[in-house]
Amino acid sequence: MESQISFADKLGISQERLSEIEKGKTKPSADTLQQLRSKFQVDLNWLLDEK
Repeated sequence: MESQISFADKLGISQERLSEIEKGKTKPSADTLQQLRSKFQVDLNWLLDEK
């Protein structure tokens, strides 16, 4: 299992920022979304679906 710190490092953001995104306190930047899309090869629309 990957730690939140190493996952944040792979995305190029701080662990604190990742935690805030996970908790819904802040939204990911366009760059972070692109990193997620690229690393996990998922559709950007899927990442943006807020249902």
